[in-house]
Amino acid sequence: MDLEQPPIHEEILFENKFIPTNETWDKTARRTYRASKNMFHIAALLCLLLAIAEGAAILILGNRNFTILIFLFVFLAITLYVLPIIQIRRIKSTLISHEGLLNSGREEPISRGVRFYEDDFENLIHGSRFLYSQVSKVHYDKSYIYIIVEAQMLFLVKRDTFTIGTDEAFISFIEQKTTSPRSQINKKLVSWAALLALAFVIATYGIFISFSYSSALWQLLARRGGGANIATTSERGISITAAGDYVYFQVPSFFEGTRIMRYSSYSDAYFVAEVPEEGVMGFIGDTLYLVTPSLGTFAIDPQSGEVSKISTVSGTYAVFTSDWIYIQNNYYNYPGWYAMISRIRPDGSEFTVLSERQGTGLQLYEGYLYFYCLGDEAVIKMGLDGNCYEIVMANTGMYYMHIHDGWIYYINPSHQLYRANMESGRHTSLNALVAAFAITHDSIVTLDLPAEGEIADNMSAMLLHGGWHRQYIQFGGVPIAVSGDIYFFQQVSGVLFRAHIYDRGIVPIY
Repeated sequence: MDLEQPPIHEEILFENKFIPTNETWDKTARRTYRASKNMFHIAALLCLLLAIAEGAAILILGNRNFTILIFLFVFLAITLYVLPIIQIRRIKSTLISHEGLLNSGREEPISRGVRFYEDDFENLIHGSRFLYSQVSKVHYDKSYIYIIVEAQMLFLVKRDTFTIGTDEAFISFIEQKTTSPRSQINKKLVSWAALLALAFVIATYGIFISFSYSSALWQLLARRGGGANIATTSERGISITAAGDYVYFQVPSFFEGTRIMRYSSYSDAYFVAEVPEEGVMGFIGDTLYLVTPSLGTFAIDPQSGEVSKISTVSGTYAVFTSDWIYIQNNYYNYPGWYAMISRIRPDGSEFTVLSERQGTGLQLYEGYLYFYCLGDEAVIKMGLDGNCYEIVMANTGMYYMHIHDGWIYYINPSHQLYRANMESGRHTSLNALVAAFAITHDSIVTLDLPAEGEIADNMSAMLLHGGWHRQYIQFGGVPIAVSGDIYFFQQVSGVLFRAHIYDRGIVPIY
């Protein structure tokens, strides 16, 4: 693979290139899983101490009812000690398999490479660039230097393969660039402590769970299962909405249901309320509304966290205005109706059926409702009261669309991205295969459709007319545009990130 040359105006301070070997994968797997291995081994020691304590209790008190607990704790200690060894081998096997996929069809291995500039550094294979402020930790041994970015990505630098600079000079440079305290490290330490406490509870009650926790690198290389054909509403988002300086998003609850969180650039994310099911969110006044796919519509006070169910009307798409909530549902579960599009007042009253045609993608544009009618294979324009019903674009297959500035942007059944002018009806291919997309004021951010055999999902950016198509973020997720920023839940790891199309780097939110 040819490595791109940097722009002339940027000076390369350090450059490192090497071809990975079996030793590389072994060291990477061990370094990647090191923290988890320590956590498991501490839990194993804890179980062993509990077994000894139970044995002492039997000797002192003579109560042999605890004998079975001794065997249970010993079994847990052995299992927790062995699990990291098995997991490290799995990670190594995955790394090697991933290398094989990247190298498919090539006779020579792919050379790894990283370039370091004054303000940021660059992955030479994928072109992703990161700021030094995003580095959460740096490790090094006799062979490699390990650079961990936002506790999510691991960059390898081989000490004896610098093409520009030396390893000793680079270590001094990277330590100088990353000496400031990192809250991400503190968060990770808290996570380890929580996992250790969980291991203690599990051991105490004699319940063994095979942890699926693994390193960030393992998560990033894992194959995403079955979600490539699912798109979300771009502008409002299925899981994210904005109000003032705050962004509200949904994450799965630890037990059941969904937690609604609030975040701003001035503070960390914190808990607002817990709801029974995730859905489409939107504000009317100071009240946050949630339309779920099957459990009804809810009103949430973002200050007190009070949740009240205002209607049994459910839906998969929703539009929120000052007077009405418009809801589109594909599951025929409205109360007493087979309605596809309906509306209710913000207090849940005046339920009205607007259309019984099955469709997707309900959205509001210039005072009219638009949706894609599945039966007619057409984009429908409809008045807010259900009247003025007309076909805008016919004989077009699509599974997701978004209207922006007089154009209908859509993904056809072959995952090709198109746009159609609403006035002339002219269709234009944007030459991209995508699973989902979001639109900002002048750009499109896409979740690229993985080719057969590929593991990672990447986000790309292009201009609205389709030019300047380039990879944006590696290992991204479904993009959602909110107030000029792009938010996405990273595949598999589930971490929420914020990015901007013209700024380098990504910021972890939760």
